[in-house]
Amino acid sequence: QKIEANQKQMKVWADNCEANFLHKYLLVAAEMARIADQWTEAMELYDRAIESAKEHKFIQNEALGNELAAKFWRSRGKENFAKLYMRKARQGYQIWGAKRKVEQLEEKYPQWFSSQSHESDKITTTSTTTTSGKSAKSLDIESIIKASETLSKEIVLEKLLATLMEIAIENAGAQKGCLILKQEDNWVIEAQGTANNDEVLLLQSISIDSVNIDNDIPILPTTIINYVARTQEPIVLNNAVSEGQFINDRYIIANQTKSILCTPLLNQGNLSGIVYLENNLTTDAFTPERIELLNILSAQAAISIDNSRLYQTLEKRVEERTKELSQTLEILKATQAELRFENDLLRSEESFATFDYQVGGSLPMDAPTYVVRAGDRYLYKALKRGEFCYVLNPRQVGKSSLMVRMIDYLQHEGYCCAPIDMTRIGSENVTPEQWYKGFAFELLRRFDLRSKINLKTWWQEREDRPPIQRLSELIEEVLLTQAGVENGIPTKPLVIFIDEIDSVLGLKFSVHDFFALIRSCYNQRSLNPAYQRLTFALFGVTTPSDLITDVQITPFNIGQAIYLEGFKEHEAQPLLQGLAEKVSNPQTLLKEVFNWTNGQPFLTQKICKLIHNTSTPIPVHDEAAWLQNLIQTQVINNWEYQDEPEHLRTIRDRVLKSKQSAQLLELYRQVLEQEEITLTDSSVERE
Repeated sequence: QKIEANQKQMKVWADNCEANFLHKYLLVAAEMARIADQWTEAMELYDRAIESAKEHKFIQNEALGNELAAKFWRSRGKENFAKLYMRKARQGYQIWGAKRKVEQLEEKYPQWFSSQSHESDKITTTSTTTTSGKSAKSLDIESIIKASETLSKEIVLEKLLATLMEIAIENAGAQKGCLILKQEDNWVIEAQGTANNDEVLLLQSISIDSVNIDNDIPILPTTIINYVARTQEPIVLNNAVSEGQFINDRYIIANQTKSILCTPLLNQGNLSGIVYLENNLTTDAFTPERIELLNILSAQAAISIDNSRLYQTLEKRVEERTKELSQTLEILKATQAELRFENDLLRSEESFATFDYQVGGSLPMDAPTYVVRAGDRYLYKALKRGEFCYVLNPRQVGKSSLMVRMIDYLQHEGYCCAPIDMTRIGSENVTPEQWYKGFAFELLRRFDLRSKINLKTWWQEREDRPPIQRLSELIEEVLLTQAGVENGIPTKPLVIFIDEIDSVLGLKFSVHDFFALIRSCYNQRSLNPAYQRLTFALFGVTTPSDLITDVQITPFNIGQAIYLEGFKEHEAQPLLQGLAEKVSNPQTLLKEVFNWTNGQPFLTQKICKLIHNTSTPIPVHDEAAWLQNLIQTQVINNWEYQDEPEHLRTIRDRVLKSKQSAQLLELYRQVLEQEEITLTDSSVERE
């Protein structure tokens, strides 16, 4: 049960970040299938996990997957299969640098790791003559590890670039090489080296589009570099001047270039740089073995470049911060006496602590008890990418507080946000004309456009058109041209937050056209670039399929779903401050609270508030019994009377007044007795 619960969480992470989590999810699934003796399913899952880990450069987990697959095949009596996987595991652990793990495998499976096995695991290059006149050496895994460790230890960017260039030229059999990094929106050459020169030349960010001033010939084949940057795939040309799709490149024609190898440096799917190598003395210089070697080293190179850039950024920030602090030090000293005096004035015999928990409703921006969850980060990143989002979750899980916080975040970053509460427009006896005009009014009000347009006149001038068409024209002709204007140009991103979206389900007329309009705004992005500034975020208690129920209309299925789960203990640390005023071990007490609420936001805030407001001493080492008594007396006993703010009564009414009340109660009974049941995607389950 614990593993299955963990897998549900892992599935959420894998869906949102496949590169980091998919292989882990698949590997656990493979082990579960093995335990359940579903060996055909396990076989496929092991291979998928290994492939995913390999694709995203998780060499240690690729090795682990191979080791577990080997044990699986051995248990099935397939010795040859097991040997193949175990040798791949050993090779992976070697590359990763887990020497003790390699020794353990060799001790445990000596029959698979004889001296012959060691030889077959080596990565070798063919014995060809390099441009320096030396015979290329055989490179085993230990040599690769040594080169990788050399790259990983270098943190200064200039030294790292020089080291990387030397290793690439030496081990790939190149005559000339360049290391290319991205600077703002341009690709520039940062380092250049040749096989006959021991010193790598560090350049001052020369653009790859530059030409030699002596002969007007490009300094690099830009068509190849741009292709690698765009596709993030390596290019290998055995004779560039006479074969391949780049024979018309000016650089290749002018220099009659023979062998070319251009490879991206990727770190978890992100392009960190490009290595360009060439050998103009011989064709077929870059053998498959050399290419494979460079691929192995390029992964570590990408990581090292990213780390080095981060180090430089942090170093610069520290320098700037130190300068700033030194400049303000005198000011701080001068005001120190005043601050002490004001602090004494603020003190009184009464408690001066302003910390408190808020139960229900939207938390204000400065609320100290706001808990940042994974959903906050997913929504923020999705809106920054311009994705349409919907936060459709049960009540009292923090949707409104999230919306308030998100609007504040985005406004500080230059976004124009319009929060629209659908309950303000009304649902009782409102006509379609009034409803759409009400929504239009809220748009103009929230984007501060009422002084620029007379909605009553504008709306009446188009009364020959249906309300949905008028709203569409208002968005395109008014909103996208006059909202978010900076220096006379509409450039700021616009985000429309629609709260209580489920209130439209109570209207006496269909609003399928309204959701079709939102989808249309999304589709218009490919036709009208102005729509790329506009994003919607829907909040409410419903499901996407409930918003458009007409089977003749495409369901509302665009955008990114954001799920708000209960608080996790590591996320709920802001709640500790109020508990710390009552006990010396607030973390233990918070854990006991979670045993009751399971992190449900409303109930967690409520129990913390009850603890904070109690005058009863909390016994050390007996927090669980004390908390049980508190909840029994102040929440469970006479619960209908004590349910303030209302929460449990809302749940009761929603269950008992539902049209499917009997089916709901039966479903709850099954869950209560069986703990879990098989899903059938019925309307009762969705409710």
